[in-house]
Amino acid sequence: MKLMVRALGEVGYNQVALVGGKAASLGEMLRAGIPVPPGFVITTDAFQTGMTDELKQEITEAYETLGVQRVAVRSSAVAEDSQEASWAGQLDSYLNTTKSDLIEAVKGAGTRSIPSAPKNMRASIK
Repeated sequence: MKLMVRALGEVGYNQVALVGGKAASLGEMLRAGIPVPPGFVITTDAFQTGMTDELKQEITEAYETLGVQRVAVRSSAVAEDSQEASWAGQLDSYLNTTKSDLIEAVKGAGTRSIPSAPKNMRASIK
C-alpha cells in the first residue's frame, strides 16, 4: 500500500511533485518552528489511484489524529502558478467540514476540472 496521505510535518520542498508547493511550504514552515495549524495532504498518487476504501480510511485516520471537529478542505494544483498559468480563485475550498462530510468534500475538491477554468475565463473576457 502506498502512503497516500501525509501529515504536513512530514513533507517538504523535496516532495513538491507529490504534495504541491503549498503543502511543501507548510511542512517547511513547521520544521522552522513557525506556527502552522495541524493538517495533512492527500498526495498526487491518491488522485491517480482514485477514491478507494483504503484511501478513505487513510483520510479518516489523518482527520482523527488532528483532534478537531471541523477542518477546511482545499483543492490545490501541484503547479498552481507559473509563467504560463495561474489558478488563483479557480480552486475549491470546503470550510467547516465535519467527519461525516469529509470524504465528499475531498471528492469535490479533487474532481474540479482545473484545465477548463482558464479557457472559460478567457472566453468570458472576449
